[in-house]
Amino acid sequence: MMVNWYCIKKHIFLEDTLIRIQATHNESPESLFRRFKRACAKEGIISQYKRSCFFEKPSDKRRREKRRMIRKAQKDALYAAKGIEPRRKY
Repeated sequence: MMVNWYCIKKHIFLEDTLIRIQATHNESPESLFRRFKRACAKEGIISQYKRSCFFEKPSDKRRREKRRMIRKAQKDALYAAKGIEPRRKY
């Protein structure tokens, strides 16, 4: 039995993004739902939805991005000090 699960993000942000999960032969609905939630989290759907639920002032948005860049620079510096290549999500 083939079951397709779909999740469409908020139409304002990502109209073209569609998550499709196909069930395997004897897969339980719980494990199918778990894979679906994991795929949504990996795509960033949940975090983007939570961010878009409430208005975020432009200054808060800049502050959040600045903090993210600082954390990224600190992490890169830590990896450089250890001599390891950092993992990148491309």
